[in-house]
Amino acid sequence: MRILRPATGAAALVLAACTTLTATSAAHATAVDLACTSTIAPQYTPGLTLTPAAVTLNGPGTLDNCVGKPGVTSGTIAAQGSSDSFSCTAGSLKVEGDISWNDKTTSHFTFTALRVLQTNGSLVSVNSGTITSGPFTGDTITASYTLSNLPSACALPGGVTTATGTGVYTLSN
Repeated sequence: MRILRPATGAAALVLAACTTLTATSAAHATAVDLACTSTIAPQYTPGLTLTPAAVTLNGPGTLDNCVGKPGVTSGTIAAQGSSDSFSCTAGSLKVEGDISWNDKTTSHFTFTALRVLQTNGSLVSVNSGTITSGPFTGDTITASYTLSNLPSACALPGGVTTATGTGVYTLSN
């Protein structure tokens, strides 16, 4: 007899993303090409505060546990962005960058980063854009992640210069 156990950790996060996106895909005739868990470490200059200001972003990160395309299991993100008016509580960032996949290929993307919810000392960010070159060209890229301990540091002198977060990236067409 085969015993099924519930998925845990990163695998559960990817499974949930794929399940949600597959249901959405059927309704909108889109298909998920790839879903990955992510870890990011955005760096802001100057630091994010409660007051909107011109800000630049350096956004390194990793993608792991990727499912959907045979041979593509992980990637490294190198992203840059800027905004004329961005803070811990308002604004959006225009972001572009590259994902270097484990199969030695690279995808270039552009997206808009939005913060959508502050809860329990964390900030949820939802980002959407397009893969503009390389594998998955033309796909919509969606990144949703949680940045921990951001709101409390926003009120400190100098603001938030570095954050960390985890989440899910999906590529769909």
